[in-house]
Amino acid sequence: MLLRPLRTVAASDVQTTEEELEGFNIVRAIAAAEIDPERVVHRDGKVYFAILLDDNNRKPLIRLHLNAKNKKFVTTFEAGKEGTRRDIESVVDIYRAGGEAIRATIRLYEAGKGNERSLNLDEVLASQRARDADALPPSPPPDRQRQADLLDELLAGDRPAVLAEQPFSDGGLVRREDLAQALDDWLDIHAKTG
Repeated sequence: MLLRPLRTVAASDVQTTEEELEGFNIVRAIAAAEIDPERVVHRDGKVYFAILLDDNNRKPLIRLHLNAKNKKFVTTFEAGKEGTRRDIESVVDIYRAGGEAIRATIRLYEAGKGNERSLNLDEVLASQRARDADALPPSPPPDRQRQADLLDELLAGDRPAVLAEQPFSDGGLVRREDLAQALDDWLDIHAKTG
């Protein structure tokens, strides 16, 4: 495919290619999962093709370095303003190389909206996980796992039915009824999410 310039910007030698615009449209498609794609804009420069959120150069989503003679790459900003370089073979590789990074960057910017302190990606992802009602509960701690194993044995009939309490490493006792209730709660949660 022969690349030809679509337009020349303000009497300079910066030219926007079809490949850059194709990359822009790919980024807009990726961003549509998080925000209105109309908020995604581009600015072409001599060194790279910048794709920004809200036409704000302090909110870069990705930079496309497609005009190099030897290697094409993109720079993503999910880890901060320094950016992360990701090599690509063609503009379509943006889906693979930058898709999740673009979505994470948008979530980072959106979480910091109206917030004076800057948030890091870990805080944003933790906040998103906390709000996610469909998230599965984390794996139980070792004592809870031991409780679940004992309950499995009780329900399977491997232990006498008279077993009413079982000591645990923290010195507490767990009643069989509590184990049964915990198992019922766990099954209800997993039935709703599975």
